[in-house]
Amino acid sequence: FTGGVVNFTGATLTAAGAGIAVTGGSTFGSGIFNLGAISAATGISVAHVSNFSGGVANAGSISPTAGVDISITNVGNFSGGISNSGVLSAGHTAVLVSGAKSFSGDISNGGTIIAASGAGINVSNVTTFSGNVSNSGTIIAGGAGIALANDSAVAGKVENTGGITAATGIGITNSSIAGGIVDVGTILATTAAVKVDSTSMVNA
Repeated sequence: FTGGVVNFTGATLTAAGAGIAVTGGSTFGSGIFNLGAISAATGISVAHVSNFSGGVANAGSISPTAGVDISITNVGNFSGGISNSGVLSAGHTAVLVSGAKSFSGDISNGGTIIAASGAGINVSNVTTFSGNVSNSGTIIAGGAGIALANDSAVAGKVENTGGITAATGIGITNSSIAGGIVDVGTILATTAAVKVDSTSMVNA
């Protein structure tokens, strides 16, 4: 499938499951874009796809009733990155990338992310990550603002130039970050502004 999916401005998707779901298959191209509103158990879900290109972008609003705003799980090769310039509001984690063999592109937030009990952005169990994870907007999270865990090779950097209010601002666990961690914004954390565990490697 190479046509992409777009939810246009003024449109609203309401579902008991996912607002937009791509599950299975060998190839999906041209990405997923939300310009309107999504109210569903999970906002956008991509799972068990061998090759996904075009990225995922939200410039509207996503309000999951049970799950995650944007969920990318168990994909082979994902390219195009993830961007939010709208509003993501989740009861748990807002943006989840987990179990990808290869992820190319940036994960960026220039809008507003609210994750009541989880992470604003969570990247875990990714073998190769070729890009940056950045926040220039606002992240409010019950867990970590940005969390990376069990990521073998992150080629880019983790950067905050906006505002993060969370238990932990930026948390790195058992991961290798080649581009370092940069904060020139504001982090208000109840536990730690930046936390890197002893099994991680972060280069300047």
